[in-house]
Amino acid sequence: MIIIELLGPDPNEVFVATPPALEWNGLSIHGSAGLELGLIKAYSLPWNKRRTAR
Repeated sequence: MIIIELLGPDPNEVFVATPPALEWNGLSIHGSAGLELGLIKAYSLPWNKRRTAR
């Protein structure tokens, strides 16, 4: 359905909503990544081998 609308003759508008970063129960929540990134940053867990967030 989206592809049909995009390929149609009428112009399309695209809206993007990015919630702000905030804190919930002492854990930081990244606006677009969510709670998971906040947990990875808060705890250095041994099974998090990539250690992408520090």
